[in-house]
Amino acid sequence: MSPFAMALFIASLTFAAFLLGIIVAPLLSETHLSSKALEIIKDARSLITGLAALTLGLLIATANSSFEEKSKEVKVEATNAILVDRLLRDYGPQAEHAREELRIAVQNEVDRMNQARQPGVDAQQIFGSVRSRNIRSEILKLSPHDDRETWLKTTALAAAQEFVASRWRIYHEMNSSIKWPLVYVAVFWIAAIFFSLGVETPRNIFPISSMLVASAAMAGAMYLMFEMDMPFQGFITVSAAPLESAVQQIERTGAAVSQDP
Repeated sequence: MSPFAMALFIASLTFAAFLLGIIVAPLLSETHLSSKALEIIKDARSLITGLAALTLGLLIATANSSFEEKSKEVKVEATNAILVDRLLRDYGPQAEHAREELRIAVQNEVDRMNQARQPGVDAQQIFGSVRSRNIRSEILKLSPHDDRETWLKTTALAAAQEFVASRWRIYHEMNSSIKWPLVYVAVFWIAAIFFSLGVETPRNIFPISSMLVASAAMAGAMYLMFEMDMPFQGFITVSAAPLESAVQQIERTGAAVSQDP
């Protein structure tokens, strides 16, 4: 189910609970709606509201932290790609094949991120098709002639390994970070709050419209949480700009090297 569909379901569920409260209210006796009973209901609602707010805040913070972590991983991947390119460029013309393999690998990563944004696509399957052995193979083929080239080869190989590791960390961290039992409990609490409000709400269009907006706002918060939990799909996605910039720099430095006499 998409984030929008889940948010729409939650909005419908909470507003339905509110309407149920309005329907049930006339069926209750005066004893159930006495001032003392309503006071207890308000106290219980305040307690549940606090728990729901705390739980929802925790869920959103978890999703946001996961989103920021994946965004940081993409930046680290781009940084490692640029570092490998600089080391190979300093090595000399013998490393041009390795640089080209690096450029292809980074461009493929950009293409995967763009492809994962398409609706109905399994992002985990796309990122699971990573192949990066050619970069390391080309670096291992280099034959250093002095200590400088030996250092450049060794350092480039280590940076390339970290580049590949970043790509696999993105793949392994694509599972949902949301604790779904907490989501179910929070939705139940929110529905209970809306039901209790429905019992006390007068039957006219203005408070009912206000509660409709409130249910939509609550669902909007849930929608943001679900979107951030899927950072490579949907409307809120991790930017591929760092990797695109890395590709441009690799191509720019490659063109500059080819023009050198």
